[in-house]
Amino acid sequence: MRVLFLGDIFGRPGREVIRDYLSGLVAREGIDLVLANGENASGGKGILPRDAKLLFGYGVDALSGGNHSFHHRESGPFYDEDVRTIRPANYPDPCPGRGWTVIEGPSGRKVGFGNLMGRVFIPFSLDCPFKAADRMLAEMQAAGCWTTVIDIHAEATAEKKAIAVYLDGRAGAVVGTHTHIQTSDCQILPKGTAYMTDVGMTGPHDSVIGMDFKAVLKSFMLGRRHSFTAATRMASMEGAVIDFGGDGKALYVRPVNCPNIYAGRMEELWEEELRKEELRKEELRREEFRQEELRNTEGGAAGGRESGGGEAEAVEAEGRDAGDGRDGGSGMSIGPGEGGDSLGDSPEGGGNRELED
Repeated sequence: MRVLFLGDIFGRPGREVIRDYLSGLVAREGIDLVLANGENASGGKGILPRDAKLLFGYGVDALSGGNHSFHHRESGPFYDEDVRTIRPANYPDPCPGRGWTVIEGPSGRKVGFGNLMGRVFIPFSLDCPFKAADRMLAEMQAAGCWTTVIDIHAEATAEKKAIAVYLDGRAGAVVGTHTHIQTSDCQILPKGTAYMTDVGMTGPHDSVIGMDFKAVLKSFMLGRRHSFTAATRMASMEGAVIDFGGDGKALYVRPVNCPNIYAGRMEELWEEELRKEELRKEELRREEFRQEELRNTEGGAAGGRESGGGEAEAVEAEGRDAGDGRDGGSGMSIGPGEGGDSLGDSPEGGGNRELED
């Protein structure tokens, strides 16, 4: 059996990248079950029932949680209603929902999906995750689970590894979430449990763990808290693919990054440079056209002045002849600039008026 586990789904970008790419990844990799951490799926904090249902429609089989599981008041009743959505098993009682569930895979094999939360650097009053894991695995075994996948949602890498070693040989896989940074330590532990410290984030990677850079930088540099907003660009699915053998033990585990955001970033930067180059070339073409028009305008004006001066002299001579009465004229002299079409060589002459029109 091949299981895909996706890291923290972050906001709309995380949901949309699952919508756009999950089905293709499942077909290409031959995935049998899709599990995911969904605690950031709605606006970067918590998960709303409507978004959980969207993710199920996109092909996710079950969702785990973490420290933001109850960020939205609608979440509590939903954890009670839908067995496909779980929260950490070591939340103190009484607590809505459940800490593990059973998903039926190919050939009717039951896969137990459990959720734990670490206590190191996490300001929550939580029960012991080790004791909660013991109870959870015993209940999964009693439910007839063929293998199990445990999401350990924790800050400290040491705590995640300690949980994995503690469960080695009893859990099929222990995979970490919460930090939104994919680690490169995929391994099969000595007794057959697959392990990865953190599978990463399914969401916008042109960000600081999902958040827009600006407010995060202010918070770090000024030492004061600022309101963060979710980032939107370069969304990718990160996670792990785990292969299980016939005995339910893990055979292989490897990271997933789909689509490849690093190649995508380089392509995006290159396309941006090409766009800038085209803009520069277009501006040069426009400037050359303006210069050509200016040269043509100056040439036409100079020609008009020369032509206007010659015609004016001819009219003046004709006027003098008329004044002398040699042609029987009225003796009226038509000088430069007079009449309906001024033929004078002044700047207000016909040539310049044509340019103004």
